[in-house]
Amino acid sequence: MNYPLVLVLAGSLFLTAETRAAQFKAVATGDWTVPATWSATGTAIPGAADDIEIPGGIQVAVDSPVTIGAGRSLVVRGTLRNSGRISNQGTLTNTGTLLNSRGGRILNSGTIDNIVDYPSRGGAIENGGLIEGVPMGGSAPTINNYARVDNFVAPAPGGAAHGTIRGGTLNNISGSATGHGGGGVGTVTNPAGCLIENCAINNSGGYFYNCDGGALLTGPGGTIDNSGTPGSPGPSLVIDGGEVFNAGSIAISGMTIKLNSNLNNQGSLSLPGKSGSAAQNYIANSGSIENPGVIVVANENSRIDNTGTIMSTGSIHGFSPSQVAGRPAPRGIIYPIGPVFP
Repeated sequence: MNYPLVLVLAGSLFLTAETRAAQFKAVATGDWTVPATWSATGTAIPGAADDIEIPGGIQVAVDSPVTIGAGRSLVVRGTLRNSGRISNQGTLTNTGTLLNSRGGRILNSGTIDNIVDYPSRGGAIENGGLIEGVPMGGSAPTINNYARVDNFVAPAPGGAAHGTIRGGTLNNISGSATGHGGGGVGTVTNPAGCLIENCAINNSGGYFYNCDGGALLTGPGGTIDNSGTPGSPGPSLVIDGGEVFNAGSIAISGMTIKLNSNLNNQGSLSLPGKSGSAAQNYIANSGSIENPGVIVVANENSRIDNTGTIMSTGSIHGFSPSQVAGRPAPRGIIYPIGPVFP
């Protein structure tokens, strides 16, 4: 009477073993699609259901579609060069170099952790292609950067390719990733001709540089949250000649935006501050702020140091001469054409 039950259990055990993820480790520099690159024997190469590691000192090149499945992982301690398409539905952890070159696409539905993992050097993501957050089945595409993310322009015949990061959440963090030694200060650099758009950007104690000619665009519903610990190094968000277009919301708490360019605020720009706190929440503006939206300067610890121009056709809340001031001389110019609420 017990035999049918035994057969069912045996079948279940066989199915579990059959669907268990394989562990692939690169053993030689080479192409992803070449079996000799990997530790497995025969004709096997990593698939969507496998866990994968690229050790230090080894380079693996991707020029065709690759998928990291949900619940699976890819750990890069060496170098991963992508000129094809990587679809990440799981976790991609980089402590080496992730080079997304001209024509390369990284479609991220999971998590990309760019970290410092002592004693290895910190991770570097160098992007001359496209990194795009693609929600899938309720996922929240996220990049956690404790090291370095650099967009770059890749010159080539027929026109240059411009590094672009689009969609999802970009967390730029100072500190150590859970479970990893060492610590880092996240740095994001967006140079001329490159683009970061429609991301939720959380800059927590890191450095975020939008350079001359770069573009940082936040669409409706998008956010830039520039926050950190009082006393942390700053300024942390530097707009040096690039363009910031905000149709979502920008919030500054405990840190600084240094603006040497143009901020077009059509959404919400908030300096919440904290009454009685020694931490100053402020924008240092030597460029121009165009405000058809809303600027909120909450209290005595929130201010805009203006040596440039503020053209407000929208509204400024909490405005006072001490909170929106020209320092040092010559004083900046403020055009409060829209309503001002003291």
